[in-house]
Amino acid sequence: MMSTVETNWLEKVEEMVQYDEYFQELNKQWEDGILAPELHQKKHGIFYYRNKILLNPASDLTHLLISEHHKTPTGRHSGYEKMLQRLKKIVYWKGIKNSVRRYVKECDVCQRSKYENIHPVGLLQPLAIPRHV
Repeated sequence: MMSTVETNWLEKVEEMVQYDEYFQELNKQWEDGILAPELHQKKHGIFYYRNKILLNPASDLTHLLISEHHKTPTGRHSGYEKMLQRLKKIVYWKGIKNSVRRYVKECDVCQRSKYENIHPVGLLQPLAIPRHV
């Protein structure tokens, strides 16, 4: 049996759209026809950007979603790329890449157990022996 994490983040998004200043401004732009319809949609009171749920980049909900996609059994502290791809399938906010990158860099478990994928420096070279001491 696999354990899952259940949150009411979609309800929080609906609440955010109603009361958040970011979405109030976005709603004004939507009503004035400023937003491009091929990029932005509004369905059931939620804004979408390129068919992904749009979030306010400054909200705590972004941190919650990153945390859930990183620390849960399905996330398994996967690295930046895998986590970013999983998040980008459902949500979008401006600066999502930097938010995910920062979160992974600050994750204590990842920093202790993951390694960088870089080429080794190579063999050590001997130092020259000084002739005059």
